[in-house]
Amino acid sequence: YRGTDTVITPHVGGTHANLEWHDPSLEPVIEVTSTHGSFEWILKESIERGYQMGFVGGNDCHTGRAGDDRPGYQERRYSKGGLTGIYADKLTLKSILEAMKAKRVYATTGARIRAVVTVDGHFIGEKYPCGRECEIKVDVEGTGALERIEVYRGLNLIHTEVISGRPTGNKVRVLWDGASRWSSYSGIHWDGYVDVADGQIGDVRTIRFDSPRSNYERISKSKLSLNGWACGYPSGIVFDLSKSAESEISVVMNSSLIVGPTFAAHGEKDALRRMSHAPGDSVRVSGTLTQLQNGPMRVNLGHSNRSVTLDLAPEPVSDRYQLSVVDEDVQPGVNPYWVKIIQQDMEMAWVSPVFADRIG
Repeated sequence: YRGTDTVITPHVGGTHANLEWHDPSLEPVIEVTSTHGSFEWILKESIERGYQMGFVGGNDCHTGRAGDDRPGYQERRYSKGGLTGIYADKLTLKSILEAMKAKRVYATTGARIRAVVTVDGHFIGEKYPCGRECEIKVDVEGTGALERIEVYRGLNLIHTEVISGRPTGNKVRVLWDGASRWSSYSGIHWDGYVDVADGQIGDVRTIRFDSPRSNYERISKSKLSLNGWACGYPSGIVFDLSKSAESEISVVMNSSLIVGPTFAAHGEKDALRRMSHAPGDSVRVSGTLTQLQNGPMRVNLGHSNRSVTLDLAPEPVSDRYQLSVVDEDVQPGVNPYWVKIIQQDMEMAWVSPVFADRIG
């Protein structure tokens, strides 16, 4: 395809792209999220390799529901289709492809989040010569209450802007997060319960139960069973705790890791493709409302951001936010400044870098 007017987008789907091979003339952007899950690891791998790529979201659904896909009951799809925000001059295919080539794009998990990032006045996707410090400006309009905005220089998180308000009531949040591996078919099946002892669970709200396989069930006034299927993004529940403020809240979760396809028989006939599972971690997190006022209780499980978190649900403040950050530690060479946006409903966006090139 070299020398032709072609755009190729590396992605993580049935088979993930091998980033050992990269042609910047053909591959201006990389897909971060789709109905297969969210794959921030491949975004970071592209940066680690020194590639200067933008970020997009896609469907990969094959159902014809562009922009409104759901994963259904397929075991290898875990989330809504992603979307790409594009800054194009016109709503034409030519203009959109020109914007992709210029990296004037950003990825979302399917929410129609609006975002603008500039560095020293230079727009998303631009590369420019810079000095020893840079000013990063971010302007976000979410589809729901914003939780935080993270600003990165390459692989380094240089600023976190917390937008949520401090918890004020008895709303408890349980989140599970992560992927089984850095590859295709890397979801996790979480199975467990939350028990509030002599307390009582009131209203329950789900977070990112994208898959219809995800559900919860009331076992009693004080206990819920949890069953979650996800890949690369936080999901969970928020519930009201009443009756006893000092009840011990216990969360127990077991994980089953999706480790890819296996094939039936021994090759003597057409094989059937199946997903295989491997037992993962078993986790217990517990605390009282009083203890949670001091901050979240989290068990980090290591690889691929796997974790279970128990905390008090933050209060919503705003779905719009502007911030300015000055980085006084610009490194020699090309500095990709990019932004991650997280809403309280765990919908997310990844804004393509501005490439600040410090020479000397």
